[in-house]
Amino acid sequence: ERLGYQGIKLELPVDGLSGRTFLDMYREYIAALSARIGKILPLAIMTSDDTDARTRELIAEKDIQGCQVEIIKQDKVVALSDGDARIALDGKYKIATKPHGHGDVHSLMRSSGLARQWLDDYGLEYLFFFQDTNALVLHTVLPSLGVAQKRDFSMNSVCVPRRAGEAAGAIAKLVKKDEPPLVINVEYNQLDPLLKAGNGQGDINDPKSGFSPFPGNANVLVMKLKDYVQTIEGKDRGVVDEFVNPKYADETKTKFKKPTRLECMMQDYPILLRREVPSAKVGFTTFDRWIAFSPAKNDLVTARKLSAAGEPPSAAASTEFDVYKAHAIKALLYDKEDASYQTLGGISGLYAGPRLIFGPFFALTVSDLRTKISQPHKCHLDPNTALYLDGSNIKIDSITLKGDAAAIIINTRNDASLLIKDLVLEADEGLIFKDIPDDELSNAKPSDSIRGYITVNKPTLTINIDRPGTFLLTGTGQLSELEPDL
Repeated sequence: ERLGYQGIKLELPVDGLSGRTFLDMYREYIAALSARIGKILPLAIMTSDDTDARTRELIAEKDIQGCQVEIIKQDKVVALSDGDARIALDGKYKIATKPHGHGDVHSLMRSSGLARQWLDDYGLEYLFFFQDTNALVLHTVLPSLGVAQKRDFSMNSVCVPRRAGEAAGAIAKLVKKDEPPLVINVEYNQLDPLLKAGNGQGDINDPKSGFSPFPGNANVLVMKLKDYVQTIEGKDRGVVDEFVNPKYADETKTKFKKPTRLECMMQDYPILLRREVPSAKVGFTTFDRWIAFSPAKNDLVTARKLSAAGEPPSAAASTEFDVYKAHAIKALLYDKEDASYQTLGGISGLYAGPRLIFGPFFALTVSDLRTKISQPHKCHLDPNTALYLDGSNIKIDSITLKGDAAAIIINTRNDASLLIKDLVLEADEGLIFKDIPDDELSNAKPSDSIRGYITVNKPTLTINIDRPGTFLLTGTGQLSELEPDL
């Protein structure tokens, strides 16, 4: 509802260059990680009545390999129409229902037996929880796991810097007399009054950093699996505490704008953990926002308003360009001093540099990138150019892309290697974005209308290595096979 897209989010394209959906992006990452460690890793997707059938269809269409997918479905709960908790109706004779919230994932991991199976049969040590449309989340998997292991955290929350008053949950340490401290997410509308009651000041920015001392919760969690299984198989059986958050029609707070429901949040897990494993450590790891957090959650109208106010739009369009930017920064191909921004679909502040996508088989880590692109000073990419690389056996020595040139280069073979050297491409069309007039948005493809623009992808060069060998890509796109070293 909030995104303005009627399909399931996993089928949305992340970007116009690679054409990957969110599901593609997640499964490719897990497959690449599985290949790196020599063990096929599982992925559990929590669905609802609204998303279950289409999610299953999408998984069947994708013929997913290198990643074992499990589906766990949550039930809906009764919707409430007012402050007296009257049951809301859908029509005259049908009770209205709504999803219960992502906190159900813990009880479902217990009732499905997956958590216990992954611990006992798969020999896994940690779980990584994330939500479906934060396209930058995969950059945080290995670093946050490393911190959890080094610090012996039973739960590690991924966080981003947060300004005081920002409408985002924050990680805080709650202290109560005669009880152990509790490190947990506190919703922004509760944080300020809580702090005012304690220190009289409320949530204020630190003068040195310009941010609140309470980092923003990205709703990405790393769990130590042994403690997790003990907790969800304990007294609470993985059921986290519920709350209600109605949207009121007016200041009297007696009528709801629309029916609400009891809901629960997965980040409230520390309450259960403290009951079952009192000695467990709970911590957080803060990442810069550009590398960790860019959710596609707002519709186009909301995104336009937020960008005009200088706030992150958190929409499909901003997510796409934040992905391009993150890859450019990681590859040392982003010049902060010369950075420029653009307006597309009425959303301002979108990254306007080279559009880069590196598939996980090409570079799973920053260290991989330094090996594959060892001389970034020999890579010259004009702002409107685009480059998509995927496959483990590709290296770049030098490349120049001019104008609107776009290159898609793929080598998924383990028995072939490709070196890109002195490649120079120039074109006046490649990856082009065109605004959709407002009066035509309703007729546009749904995945385009939520962005406010259409993407025209006409690669200047497409290379897909389809046979064994050692290859050189050079000149204006000439591919030659080299003699093997004797």
